[in-house]
Amino acid sequence: MRWHSALSEQADVDLAVAEAARAIAEQIRPETVDLVLLFVTPHFASAYRRIPAIVASHFPNGLLFGSSAGGVIAEGHEVEQRLGLSLTVAALPEVELRSFHLDGSHLPGPSAPARDWIDLVGVEPAQAPRFLLLPDGLTCNVSELINGLDLAYPEQAKVGGIASGGVIPGSNALFCGDRVERGGVIGLTMTGNLEVDTVVAQGCRPIGEPMLITQCQGASIQELGGSDPVTVLRALYRTLGPRDQELFQQTLFFGV
Repeated sequence: MRWHSALSEQADVDLAVAEAARAIAEQIRPETVDLVLLFVTPHFASAYRRIPAIVASHFPNGLLFGSSAGGVIAEGHEVEQRLGLSLTVAALPEVELRSFHLDGSHLPGPSAPARDWIDLVGVEPAQAPRFLLLPDGLTCNVSELINGLDLAYPEQAKVGGIASGGVIPGSNALFCGDRVERGGVIGLTMTGNLEVDTVVAQGCRPIGEPMLITQCQGASIQELGGSDPVTVLRALYRTLGPRDQELFQQTLFFGV
């Protein structure tokens, strides 16, 4: 199993893919690539439809999977708020890859049985699939998606991210094989000889003590431990050191 990545900031999509592909070809023979992960900033929106064919010309045996993104990363470098294209390729012997697309408006409901989700994905739980998921947050309820897949495949890893770059439904792109979808979710199942470890990219760490939500409306917290949330957070803020107080104002995260 081998992974390699490359980044390009060429403005022309043909040149950008070619530049990244050349860099990768120095590390691995293109014909041995099984999976091609591609992410592009919205500067390439006019060329979204051409991208699968361009990638296939460089990696004829690789399954394309990716999306538009507000920022891209490769080789340890990140491009954000400016033009960029990233390619990550993998040679995955003894691993079976299968991609799928689900319409975000036609997902099984919250009370649907696990079988409905299994039939949509097309892979049995006994095959122990690991999932790579790229939903479009503008057209897909991500929480319902994850809850449904957890119901159907409770023991299996599910990793991925939300397509971005667009601001209205239909403005993001999801690259799935030779197709370009403009909504819903694309998924990749991986079965066979591999292990997948999951991590949280943001690297959150806890501060203060655990709190009990005593009143809420949907995802909106209205009361923590019987008190107004703002009052609770102000009290917590005063207990922190200078660095944590700075982070508190910019990157506060609530989790269960």
